[in-house]
Amino acid sequence: VDAFSQTDFRQDLKFVRCPTLVIHGTSDQVVPYDATGQKVRDFVSTARVFEIKGGSHGLLATHPLVLADVLGKFVKNPDSLPELTKAT
Repeated sequence: VDAFSQTDFRQDLKFVRCPTLVIHGTSDQVVPYDATGQKVRDFVSTARVFEIKGGSHGLLATHPLVLADVLGKFVKNPDSLPELTKAT
């Protein structure tokens, strides 16, 4: 856990070339959205960011149907989601 939380992977992210989906809650206190979710596109050119307005760190527990829907759409067609999509 220490290695993950103390290692800066940003330069490695520039090598990601496959379609990438980032699902992030805007109220995440563990991994703040403003510091991470919004910035992922600066490092991963293929990233699609799906923002869950008001969502916290435990999205699987709080928004399982939204996650299932978004993941299903992305797996079927990575281009089906706009660059930034919002859900409540």
